[in-house]
Amino acid sequence: MSVFLRVTDIFKANVNDMLDRMEDPEKMVKQMIIEMEEALVKATSGLAKAMA
Repeated sequence: MSVFLRVTDIFKANVNDMLDRMEDPEKMVKQMIIEMEEALVKATSGLAKAMA
């Protein structure tokens, strides 16, 4: 049974390593900025509704 657990752990580690290599830091930062801008729009809209 422990052999299967070790194989599973190795497989998970390899998948995580591949995903880490595929990530582009510049794209990740751009996506974070887009998400923050969307959150700002929602917050501004909520504030306007609260003030009205």
